[in-house]
Amino acid sequence: MNRKTGLLSCITVVACVVVIMLFLHYYDRDKAASTQAAANQNEVIIPEIDLQKIDDFFIGSEPPHLIYADRDKVIFETTGGVYVYDMKGKSLLRSFDTASFASERYSNVLRSAFATQDGKQLIFNFSKGPGYVAAYRYSLEDKFMSELTGKEYAEYLKKRFEYSYLDPSDELYQKSSGLIITISGSEYVYLTFQDWKVSTINVVYVQNDKETVYSVFTSK
Repeated sequence: MNRKTGLLSCITVVACVVVIMLFLHYYDRDKAASTQAAANQNEVIIPEIDLQKIDDFFIGSEPPHLIYADRDKVIFETTGGVYVYDMKGKSLLRSFDTASFASERYSNVLRSAFATQDGKQLIFNFSKGPGYVAAYRYSLEDKFMSELTGKEYAEYLKKRFEYSYLDPSDELYQKSSGLIITISGSEYVYLTFQDWKVSTINVVYVQNDKETVYSVFTSK
């Protein structure tokens, strides 16, 4: 093999390696894009509530209902909406227009919503028909929502966050609509509202009998 032939062989080998590397690069990129596209197709979106119209929204036939609370955030629902409030940042982190979502997919409205014990997952239940439930899981960490199978839903039910109903004789009963969430022996959270309007809902955090009131829909 002369020098010229050897040089051509080297160039050919290098060219083949470059072509193979480019092929693998674009194959991996296209595969990742396809995987992401498939994931996006499986994602479920419950629209956010139009907060510009919050003054027009009514709570519903029942008081706002606490779903979860800790020292950082509070999650509650009204008829047609679920809200995630950040007490430290004094801001609304997320809202879910469940009434709109239900009207697009089901003849009945939201049955209930609950959080997992760690407050990282929200589970939404919709009536799909007589005896049928459509359940969805929303992760507050990765902001992703997906539909659950019946088996998965049953597993989440076992891990749901528990709250407490007050005895009607308790002096806090009327003020809190009968529902509080106890964080520790000296801390608890409840909600107040006026005129059955969503815009008037307040989160009340109590520590050692000292109340701190957070107006959910008022800028900090």
